[in-house]
Amino acid sequence: MAEGSLCPVLELRCQGKVLGRYRLEPFRSLSIGRDPENPITVNDPAISRRHAEVFTLSTQRRDVVIKDLGSTNGTRVKGQRIERQILEIGDVVQLGSHELVLICP
Repeated sequence: MAEGSLCPVLELRCQGKVLGRYRLEPFRSLSIGRDPENPITVNDPAISRRHAEVFTLSTQRRDVVIKDLGSTNGTRVKGQRIERQILEIGDVVQLGSHELVLICP
């Protein structure tokens, strides 16, 4: 299997519609928020300009982490508000009316 295929993907959804897919590269972080400078831009008034970031700690799929950046409305994983959480394939991150789902295509 090629190394690139091992990288998990975050799928941005709203009301069941897929709005984008973002490949997670080893040791690289992606910020999430309303600010258009974020690699993952979410146009939702419930989301802070710099709401959260997701990053990988290694080349292993199990090492994907999401971290809330002090957002007003919080970041939720499995319904629980988190500050920092290791994600597993299939986990759903709730950001306002949007969801990020960690998938392995």
